[in-house]
Amino acid sequence: MKVGIVKEIKPFESRVGMTPDGVGALVRLGHDIFLQAGAGEGCGYPDKEYREAGARILKDPAVVWKAASIIVKVKEPQAKEYAYLRPGQFIFTFFHLATDKRLAEALVKSRATAIAYEMVQDDDGSLPILAPMSQAAGKLAVQMGGYLLTKPAGGKGILLGGVGEYGRGRVVVLGTGNVGIAAMERAVALGAEVSMFGRDENRMARLRAAHPGRVQVEPLTVGRITAQLPAADLLIGAVSVPGARAPIVVPRNAVSRMAPGSVIVDVAIDQGGCIATSKPTTHAKPTYVANGVIHYAVTNMPAAVPRTSSLGLAAKTMPFLQKMAALGIENAVRIDPALARGIVAADGVIRNENVARAHRMRWKPWP
Repeated sequence: MKVGIVKEIKPFESRVGMTPDGVGALVRLGHDIFLQAGAGEGCGYPDKEYREAGARILKDPAVVWKAASIIVKVKEPQAKEYAYLRPGQFIFTFFHLATDKRLAEALVKSRATAIAYEMVQDDDGSLPILAPMSQAAGKLAVQMGGYLLTKPAGGKGILLGGVGEYGRGRVVVLGTGNVGIAAMERAVALGAEVSMFGRDENRMARLRAAHPGRVQVEPLTVGRITAQLPAADLLIGAVSVPGARAPIVVPRNAVSRMAPGSVIVDVAIDQGGCIATSKPTTHAKPTYVANGVIHYAVTNMPAAVPRTSSLGLAAKTMPFLQKMAALGIENAVRIDPALARGIVAADGVIRNENVARAHRMRWKPWP
């Protein structure tokens, strides 16, 4: 297997698709690794470590893309990279195609095979590759939200954990998946008052049992959410549907009920956002104010902690890469249902119904 690792070119994206340890593991199995020079430097992995692990270092990204049978990335190919896509090549990365029609069309035109990290799904419905990034984003949502609530940042002057029994902040978390749970646990650990809203009754029951008296868990409805917003200091949006655009669960008029200087962190923004007033931002300019409320909607939140995120991501992608190495990429995808569910485009056709519906494109199940 010929594996290509390219440097991410999305602004302020410093994560890398594979660590030197992962490179060494595949090289020892007899596989070829091509690394674009500087790909790991943003998260503390110099080219020297990759070279010592057995990777071949190449300066030109075009050469890496051409040499590799599978490209291992972190974020979706950017417009400048569309020209590198080609038939028969596999791209293993996050795609979030439901909000990116241009990329969906480029994949169809190229006839490359796209395996989306966020769509690789085990039989129990869990998303093993997405999980560590969701946990990172959930924790960061509270960390960033807490900072934005400080007066110098333009916030209300609230310390989420309060001081002793006084002045504790109120956090509202939308969604009970990995992002929501990570955010809730971090907010609880800080000492904030926390309310959660979800749709999975079994999971909601488990959360109530695990945090009796500390977390208020309710069914997710617009009315229930809206009733909580006047007292909320921090609202965290973490509602999404795999492969589809995130549903809007907080309308604009509900946001207007929040007090000036309150904060919204919409983690679902990489799938379009679940709050009506959200729009994508970047790490260079992460916030804006709408309806008097500070909004943080960075589409690649875990890139703020690239070292941690790269380690967590690599730990989850490596078992799948080792399986591809052992069986061959095509055989591994055919044998492993989790990998097969991750295919969102192949042979010039969209392979995920939610993506196709989002863009009104033709689709066909894989294979």
